[in-house]
Amino acid sequence: MRIKKQVASFFFRCLRFSSAAKLSSAAKLQFFEYYGTKGKKPVVPVKAPDVKRTRRDHSELEDIMFKLFERQPNWTLKQLVQETDQPAQFLKEILNELCVYNKRGSNQGTYELKPEYKKSVEETAAE
Repeated sequence: MRIKKQVASFFFRCLRFSSAAKLSSAAKLQFFEYYGTKGKKPVVPVKAPDVKRTRRDHSELEDIMFKLFERQPNWTLKQLVQETDQPAQFLKEILNELCVYNKRGSNQGTYELKPEYKKSVEETAAE
């Protein structure tokens, strides 16, 4: 048991001064598997999406987007992905055409319709 503690303390000193003694990642992995993590956070695997989302037709998705922006003027990308069930990258392409991304202010991190589309939405809502 005493040898384990000596090896562990030596290893942690080496980690602290990594420029003095470079250890390969395989050596670090072997050490942590054998001696434990000693305060290191466990690695959590990244969850992959269960089902891939399929892309809708461009014009159909535009109509859906206009209806969503009638309900609420500002949306985050995460909210839009949940509402439309479309891939985030595909949504970004359409959002770049239809919307302005708010980088500052109270609506930071949200999308809102461009002014030319806001007028047409307001006119259709009035009718």
